[in-house]
Amino acid sequence: PCPAGAEGEHVIVAQGADGVGLLAATTFVVAADGTPPVTSLMPSGAVVVLNGVTYAGGGVTFSVGGTDGPAVAASGVARLLCGLDGALPRSTFYADTPIAFIAGGAHTIVHQGVDRLGQAGVPMTYRVTLDLAPPAVGDLSVFGPTVTTGVVVYGAPSASYGVTASDVGVGVGHLDVRKDDGVFSLYTIPVSFLEPGAHVLAARATDVVGNLSAVREFPLVTDAAPPVTVLRVASGPWHAEGDVTRVSPATRLSLDATDPEAAPGTAGSGVKERRYEVGDGAETGYGSPFPVGTVDGPVTVKYFSRDHVLNKESVKQARFVVDGTPPTVPNVVVDASTGDVVLSWVPSTDETPVVYLVYRTVDGGAQTLVSGAEPLAGNAFTDAGAAGTAFAQIVYDVVAVDAVGNRSAPGTVTVRPEDLTPRLDILADGEALAEGAYFTGVSVAVETHVRGAVRPSASLFRDGTVVAASFQPDAAFTADQEGEYHVELSGVKGGSPVTLARTFTVDRTPPAIAITVNGAPFAAGVSYVPPATVAFAATDAHGPVAIATLDGAAFTSGGAVTAAGPHVLTVSAQDAA
Repeated sequence: PCPAGAEGEHVIVAQGADGVGLLAATTFVVAADGTPPVTSLMPSGAVVVLNGVTYAGGGVTFSVGGTDGPAVAASGVARLLCGLDGALPRSTFYADTPIAFIAGGAHTIVHQGVDRLGQAGVPMTYRVTLDLAPPAVGDLSVFGPTVTTGVVVYGAPSASYGVTASDVGVGVGHLDVRKDDGVFSLYTIPVSFLEPGAHVLAARATDVVGNLSAVREFPLVTDAAPPVTVLRVASGPWHAEGDVTRVSPATRLSLDATDPEAAPGTAGSGVKERRYEVGDGAETGYGSPFPVGTVDGPVTVKYFSRDHVLNKESVKQARFVVDGTPPTVPNVVVDASTGDVVLSWVPSTDETPVVYLVYRTVDGGAQTLVSGAEPLAGNAFTDAGAAGTAFAQIVYDVVAVDAVGNRSAPGTVTVRPEDLTPRLDILADGEALAEGAYFTGVSVAVETHVRGAVRPSASLFRDGTVVAASFQPDAAFTADQEGEYHVELSGVKGGSPVTLARTFTVDRTPPAIAITVNGAPFAAGVSYVPPATVAFAATDAHGPVAIATLDGAAFTSGGAVTAAGPHVLTVSAQDAA
């Protein structure tokens, strides 16, 4: 035998001689291959080594390859063998097909090559941990003025928003964000939304081995509109004087604020606080209605509001004058000469319009407001209810009230019965009833009034019979039947009677007219031979007067008509009513 010798390519020359000494030679080229194949493993995707552990993501496959010795002497790889997760490298299936793991976790691939000479390479072990868990996008981080309402984050234009991601496996590779309908881009710094209105910030993360997280969206609203605040008088009196409002120390002011939409159809972040400053006082947060002040004089109130993302309204101001000084006391005088109590007074002086209240106290009893529900603007008042009432004395108090409710001390005057002059009035249909008056209407409204006298009495007679009576200072009757009426009115003043009477007639019946010709009743359509004596007359209970015209000229009853031909006689009559 002829040994091949060292590994590599060799030339062997074989010689032989025959019996006669002739030589023959043959040359052989021999490759000596003593080196087994070497295998390697190639992943199809990203792998990363952390702390000595190799990680791969889902979808990564592994392909086995092999090489055999020096190129000149190598016999070549004949087979590639693999074994997975502890199995010996016997299968050729995994070597011919990319290896894919379904389950996450740690895996091993043992691979080995065999050349054509049957030499088996050293088994190689590849350890890999399959990370199938995607990263997770964390919560939104906010920077600057923001507030969260439900799931929506409101922010000022100056606010910015950050996102984070975490991964339980190999770690986050990169984080991408998308603004509204834009495209995803690498996140590096917090992002802002300057345009007012609704926005969406979307984020997704990819880990080191390519696992992609779900997209997480964060609804946002950029609110650049500050609130609008209105200052109102919450309680107490006030009086506007141009751009200045006069108030009393008891007046309280309130602040109402609304936050406008951040954009059409998108609500704002809402009012966070209302603040105010009275005069030179400290700025104060509004909680409930507050006073303007207790010292008379001008006061300026400044106020504004902020919303939840700290948009601040421009400071507004309103001017007030605190007025706690009452009007001067009315100087009251009384005139009872008409039967009524007529009070008058010199107008009080004040810097605002003044009205008056009149109170009456009878014989030390309860004080009663007699000037009515609305205060008096003038400086006089007639108390018609005093006359006809029995009293020892009546005390009247007149109080002046200015436009902000300051009340003066009362101006006081006392009235006694002897101060009143008796007055009796009888009215018909609102007018003074004249003696012997006539009425032709359906009814007559009769009123009687007793002033300055006590124990009033009023009676209405028709044709001598009492049809109505009253014992009040003021009475009302209705005369709706025809006839002669008589009204008797009386009272007592200082123990002596005072009386008034009137008579009137209700007459709705017109006079009756009769015409005769030559002493016989006139008949229409009858012809008369001239001369014809024509007479006429009117009859009525209340003195009728008849007048006539013949052919348009005045005609006297009993006159003769001498001219032949047609004639027109017109007769009219009127009674006392």
